[in-house]
Amino acid sequence: MSRIFKVILLLFFIAPVIVILYDTLAAPKVLTRENNKGNEYEQLDRLMNTTRYREQVNKAGYEVDENDIMMDRIPVLETKGKNKLSIESPMDKTIHINTEEDRNLIIFNKDMTITGSVISQGEDKPSRKLTEEEKSKYEKEIKQEINKLLDDVYKAGEEMQ
Repeated sequence: MSRIFKVILLLFFIAPVIVILYDTLAAPKVLTRENNKGNEYEQLDRLMNTTRYREQVNKAGYEVDENDIMMDRIPVLETKGKNKLSIESPMDKTIHINTEEDRNLIIFNKDMTITGSVISQGEDKPSRKLTEEEKSKYEKEIKQEINKLLDDVYKAGEEMQ
């Protein structure tokens, strides 16, 4: 009888410790600027490579279809700004971004510099790569769109708290 009592008593002491550790160490339920530091790549990686923030993304006005969620991540987010972009979740230290207007593919590395591109020139001409001048223009525009998306998500998170 005393052995069972000791086990039950031990469980009562251990259970609160486990709950406190889980709450402390688990990822936050709402993504904010304070708990999502880093460059655009790192912020998108934490946002998109989980489904934890799907509700926050939806509340920010970016649609995440329930059927679109695969492998416990948000596979694609589309921006709402002037330059519509389709941002794929970061994988293999790169982000693939497709521009809506002219169906261009631009690949960023983990440092948010352009490492590859496929620029469409129409049906009659083969695709080409970005020129150095175009790279700086696209880098600036795409980073602005990504930061706008992240700002919207953070604002929605503040409203959820």
